[in-house]
Amino acid sequence: MLLFNETINCLGDKNNGWRSPRALCNEKRLTVICRLHQVHLAKKYGDRILGMRAGQIILDVPATAFNDDIANTIYQ
Repeated sequence: MLLFNETINCLGDKNNGWRSPRALCNEKRLTVICRLHQVHLAKKYGDRILGMRAGQIILDVPATAFNDDIANTIYQ
């Protein structure tokens, strides 16, 4: 398992020689958990989006199903 905290610079294609977390995950069959505040990046790179409030998971959806209405449930 790999844990990333706000590591947006490693998500792009030009990541200074480092493989992307997704490539590494696929190659090594690892789970990647990446904490982001940029919802558009979570949708682009993630398979699932989890939303948390007060330390509790309040949302767990496929990234493809995530939309503005769902986002509003997190940011109330």
